[in-house]
Amino acid sequence: MDGRTVLDRAGVPGNGLALVQRLRWRRSHRPPMDVLSELVSRTELHVEEVRIHDFAGSWAVELPLHPLVFMVRRGECSVWPAGERHPRVLSEGHLLLISGDQHCTLQRFGPRLAATGPFIPSAGATLDRAVFPPRSEECVRILAARVSWINPFTDQLSLPRWLAIGPRSLSLSHDRLPLNDALAEELMVPRPGVEAVVERLLEAMLIRALRVELVTGFWSVPGWLGALTDPVMRGALGEAPDLSSLRSVRALAERAERSVRRLSARVKRTSGARPGKLLRQLRLAEVMQRLEGPAPRLLEVAHAAGYADVSTFCRAFRREVGCSPADYWRRRHRRSFPRGNR
Repeated sequence: MDGRTVLDRAGVPGNGLALVQRLRWRRSHRPPMDVLSELVSRTELHVEEVRIHDFAGSWAVELPLHPLVFMVRRGECSVWPAGERHPRVLSEGHLLLISGDQHCTLQRFGPRLAATGPFIPSAGATLDRAVFPPRSEECVRILAARVSWINPFTDQLSLPRWLAIGPRSLSLSHDRLPLNDALAEELMVPRPGVEAVVERLLEAMLIRALRVELVTGFWSVPGWLGALTDPVMRGALGEAPDLSSLRSVRALAERAERSVRRLSARVKRTSGARPGKLLRQLRLAEVMQRLEGPAPRLLEVAHAAGYADVSTFCRAFRREVGCSPADYWRRRHRRSFPRGNR
């Protein structure tokens, strides 16, 4: 991974190291890593241009190749991803997200049909006027909206190709469906601010859907974020008091209760990197947290990161982050690094 891809607003490299640094525990309280909140906030996830679409008869439409979110309000339908043999059936209350990375067909419930045309999100009815209930019992009503996924990390963060989540998974309680109830109430009668409210409700539903996908392990996040979101790695790193206790891949494998061979294959599959490199990068991410302090001593920081001397540590830091530790501190604090601490 290139550590010199982008700069954040403070002029500090806005790469995966800076992101993982925020995902690590704070030393005082050590809460669990909240990867999803960081992903949503850093990538600016938004739902916009909500429209109501009604389908009846024998219908099948090809979904466009850009992120969309669907909410089934009435009836049943199916989504057929290209190249897959089985569909995902959607009924009332189901939420569907497509990333636009895979061709998909949305159609009436039943055997696979050939698409008769493209799905045009903007062709539906807007929310500022009353939409009457469909006359036919077989009519399918879908709420569709564009998803804006502004990604400053190039290939490091991406949406799942597609996911479909039932209404129970979108609620905190299995007895009540507060988000669904609030959405249904907003769609009954047009009122001021209805579009903004519905967009925010869909955003909340989408974040909950991503949480379900992240927890179950089906959402494959590339890079070392993928390793951090992997349940095995999350458990191994979460049980470690600090990264200094994980000086080797063998130590990490023992913590994860896996063999070195199995752990290496798992980390390589989820992150694309070897466990040794992952540990070095995570140690550097912890170093970046130390550099947030008022005046850290580079020798102490280097020893805490597992390096014998400052020069070796500075070379490794520059290779991963794109600047020296002193430059990183200077950009963060907007003043020169103290000479006595070099």
